[in-house]
Order: sequence, then C-alpha cells, then structure tokens
Amino acid sequence: MFELSVACKYLRPRWRQLSVSIISLISILVIALVVWLIVVFFSVTSGLEKRWIEKLIALTAPVRLTPTETYYNSYYYQIDSISENSNYTLKTIGEKWRADQSDPYDPQLDIEVPFNWPAPDREEDGSLKDPVKKAFSIIKNLPYSPSIKARDYEVCASNLRLRMLRKTPETNPTLTQAFLSQATYLGSLDNENLAILKATLPITDADINNLLYTLSIASENVQEDHPASADSVNQQLLRERLKTFFKYTEVNWLKTPPAGWALPTVLQKNASLPKQLPGGFQMSALPILESLNKILYLQKILFDVSFEVEGHQVSGRIPMGNLLIAHPKIKTHFNNSPPLSPFWFYKVGNSQEDLKVFLPKDAALGEGILLPKPFREAGVLLGDRGYISFQIPTVSALQEQRIQVFVAGFYDQGLIPVGGKFILVNEALTNLIASAQHNSQAQSNGINLRFSDLSKVDEIYGKLQQAFEEAGIAPYWKIETYRDYDFTKDIIQQLRSDKHLFTLIAIVIIIVACSNVISMLIILVNDKKLEIGILRSMGASSASIAGIFGFCGMTMGLAGSIIGIGAALLTLRHLELLVTFLSKLQGHEAFNPLYYGDSLPNEVSMEALLYVISFTALISLFSGLVPAVKASLLRPSTILRAE
Repeated sequence: MFELSVACKYLRPRWRQLSVSIISLISILVIALVVWLIVVFFSVTSGLEKRWIEKLIALTAPVRLTPTETYYNSYYYQIDSISENSNYTLKTIGEKWRADQSDPYDPQLDIEVPFNWPAPDREEDGSLKDPVKKAFSIIKNLPYSPSIKARDYEVCASNLRLRMLRKTPETNPTLTQAFLSQATYLGSLDNENLAILKATLPITDADINNLLYTLSIASENVQEDHPASADSVNQQLLRERLKTFFKYTEVNWLKTPPAGWALPTVLQKNASLPKQLPGGFQMSALPILESLNKILYLQKILFDVSFEVEGHQVSGRIPMGNLLIAHPKIKTHFNNSPPLSPFWFYKVGNSQEDLKVFLPKDAALGEGILLPKPFREAGVLLGDRGYISFQIPTVSALQEQRIQVFVAGFYDQGLIPVGGKFILVNEALTNLIASAQHNSQAQSNGINLRFSDLSKVDEIYGKLQQAFEEAGIAPYWKIETYRDYDFTKDIIQQLRSDKHLFTLIAIVIIIVACSNVISMLIILVNDKKLEIGILRSMGASSASIAGIFGFCGMTMGLAGSIIGIGAALLTLRHLELLVTFLSKLQGHEAFNPLYYGDSLPNEVSMEALLYVISFTALISLFSGLVPAVKASLLRPSTILRAE
C-alpha cells in the first residue's frame, strides 16, 4: 500500500512539474490514438471476415467432401451404367447413399464388365466396399455428430432466361418488357442450411409491387416484340393468387405513383381539396379482403384509405388503381408448413433446432429460384418469370428442354467469383438436369458438412482424414475446409496475411507509443532523486522503488487504452457517419459495396479489446522497468550528498 500511495502521488499532475505532466499527457494521448486505430481496424476487419465466411458457407459448407478421379474411375461408380437394377444410369452420391445395394450388377442379366475397368475394391468378407455409405457412417459417428449435418449437394450448368415486364405507374400506364439471358450454375438448396438466411436480401417495396402485378399475368405468352402479349390470367386463378398474397402480406400503407395521382371523385368531399396528389404521397390503407371474391382485375382491389392533405382529413373506399403498396409486412416464418405456399423464399419451424428453409413451387408459375445480388442490380425483381433451359442428348441431336421458373428471392453471394451466376433451386430440379446431362465433374457432386462452431473445423478435418484412411476410403474423397476451396482460398489467405501484417505494425506502433513512457519516467526519476534517496534511507527496498515507477508506467498505458477503447466504441457506434464523411471527402464511395457490403460491420471485436488491453499494459510495464531499474540502483548516500 505504501508503494501504491507514492505512485498515485507521482501520477497526480502538478504545476511545479509542468514539463513532466505535459509529456505524460502526450504519452497517454499517443497510446489512446494507437489503441483507437487498432480496435476500430480489427473490429471492422474481423466483422468483414466473419461476414464473408458466413456468405461463403451459406453456399458451400465449413467442410466439404468431393469425389476424386479414383472414385469416378472405380468399379463402384461405373457399374451402375451397365446394370439393369440401376436402370443403366450413373448414380449421384445421394442416390448411392439411399441405394439398397452397393453392387447392383447381376451377371445373368447384365453385360460383361469391360476388361479395362479397375478391379472391384472389396471388404474382407468379399462384399463391395461402399465409400459413400462408409463416409456417411463415419460422419455420423464423429464426436460432434449431433451438431454436424451431412447432406449431399449437386451442381449443374444451365441457361436462365427471364422476362421482365414493367408497367410504368402513371395516369396512363404503359407496358414495357426486357429479357435477361445468362449462363448459370444451379445448386440444390439444402433445406437445413440456415446459414443462407444470413445472406438473403430483404424484400423491398418494388419487389412486392412487381410480384403483385405479375400475379395478374399469364405465364404462357412470351413474345419479345410485343409487351402487350402479356395476357391477364383467368379471373378464378387471379382471385386465388391474390388471396394467397394478402394472406401472407399485411398492407397498411399505399403511396401514389412517381408521376402523381388524381384524387378520385369519391374522395373529393371538400371543394378546397387538391385535385392531384404528388408522387410518393403515402396514405393509411386497409385492403377489403371481401372484394377479392368478385375481383375481375388487379386494379379493382378495394381499400379503405385515410390521409391528411392541406389540413383536411380525407377518408373513403377506393379501388387500388395505379397506387402502390408501401412498407408491407411480409410473413416469411411459419411455425408449421403453410397450407398454401407463399410466392417467396420462406422458413418453417417452431425452434432453431427444427427450422428449415424452402423455395416455393407453383403449378402455373413453376419453380421458385433464389438469385444472387447481381441479378437484382441488373433490374430483376421478385416475381419475374422465365425458364431454365438445358440440353439433353437424343439419338440424332441435342434437344433443348425448358422448365418454368419465377424469382422467389435474392441473396448476397459475397466475394465468391462464381457467386454471380450461382442460382439456388429445389433439389429435385438439379437432380433432373444433372441426370439428363450425365454430369460427372468432380465439383458437381459431393457432401457438405454443416456445423455452427467454426473453431472445430481443423479438428473435424483431422478426425475425418484419419477415419477415412483407417476405413480404406481416403483415395475416393478429397476433404477440404472452407479455407481451402479453390475459389476462395486466395481471398481468405490474403485477408489473414493483411491482418497478420497489421498486427505486426500495430505492435511496433504500440512499442513506439509506449517509448514515450520511458522518457517521461526517466525525467520523473531525475526529478524525484531526493525523494528516492529519503525513501531508501527510511528502509524502502530496491524492489519497492522499482515497483513504484513500474506501476506508474503500467497505469499510463492502461489510461491510454481506456481512452482509446472509449473513442473506438464511439466511432464504431457512429461508423456510418465516418464513412459518409470519407466518401464526401473523396468524391466517391470510400468502401466499394461489392466487397464491403452496403454497410461496414460495427460490432466491437472482443479479441481486439483483450489484445490491446493486455499488450498495451505489458509494453507499458516493460517501458516503466527501464527507469524503475535506474531508480532502484540509485544509492541513498550518493543522492543525499549530491543534493
């Protein structure tokens, strides 16, 4: 306690020691500045890394198993092509997993096995070794198996063509259309892949208004030169679709189209009311669901509206006409499977454990698809329709097949290079196209292992590799973690290299900042020589003297850390203001949304906080040791004689 009281006395600023106080203040502020920079940088970069990895594993998985060339060249894989029991068709991993028998070959029914095929890989009991069933069995018996979900995936190539019908919301609306064609990859949606929810983009007002309009359009007619060929759907089907739409969409507001809106006669109860409302004017509205039973056209949906204009309260019942829906509340989460599927991507489940995600499917509209963000940026909206086409071989030539689809949502693909062309569809669709194409590319089929705790990635990878080698199926599989995928490895490695480089730079900067503490304490030691001599004469040990000045150094470091952390928390809380200021200063966006998203992450990194506090305190303590040792070595007799 004696040493603590003396240290606190020395830390208290005094006018007589103005130079020491100024140097101390500068040292603390420099440390605070460095701490502020480190905490903000590491928090943002850690948040970006977490966000990019979340988007990556939303499309892939933390650990992925892909078949090797050994698998595709094996007797086990090829035997299905000559077996009647397999319908002479090569099987996917999912089909192999669910197959009743590993070896479907019947020598009495099937042709002779080609001589150039490799010999069957058999177990000790003579049965055919099944690398797929063994792989799933090993995964199931892993120590973390309750939290690991293994699911086969399939990817195939196709062409997507979308028709984008747009009705300009004006007094006399006109109809325009555009077509978008894109070569794409189709990936099967894993219904248990909850990571995709973190990547999905919210449904906008424009999406809902476009979906509502497209529900009134028939799917059959697609004439590129004639937008008016968009025939209205039959009235009975229109009513059914609208009932489903309003069942899952709560509408409380309507807004006028951009060109303005002529006030209907039924609402002109006061002569002083304006005849025209400006574009974007919002009004409270409640749909009359009974009107859906008799509706002939979309524009005839009735709403009870109320609003105030120029000091007058206006209310009444009007048809929707050219008004637009504003701020709808979309139901995307259901406790149980809905009797009628909504027209967008949704989830079902009472708890996080049984939660599943689904894409809609409609008899007339076709298959719902989930598109990457670049499609939205190209003008595609929810409800746009088109078809997926693929080629199948026939006896004489390749024949094009088409499957009707409609846009059910969008997701942010992050930095994945192929993400802009990667479409998520129902598993049955990828199975159909892949089987028609006889696709056997190594990356087109495999097993995804999903789990929430990414810190277990390396441990699970090691246990899988060891178990596969012991089971004799290692040559059939390539095991990769999300850090090793060809299309993301370079990005993740670069991000980690940048963090390590900045960590090294941060250490150097902290050491330089804390070196000011050495200068200040040396001055303090020289200034307090007489007191040190008196203390030593009164029996204070060298360790006590060293502890006093060491505590001063560590306290200054902690003070700078606390100030810097406080400034960092304030900065992160108002990070958008800082980004906006930097963007205005540069004349363009400071952070490209393509890489950084619509906003920077602003959650403070606990790892950065612990790192800064511990390291700054440690460096400050060592900085205080130099003058502390000097002070402890001073001889009382020499000091007092000199004074």
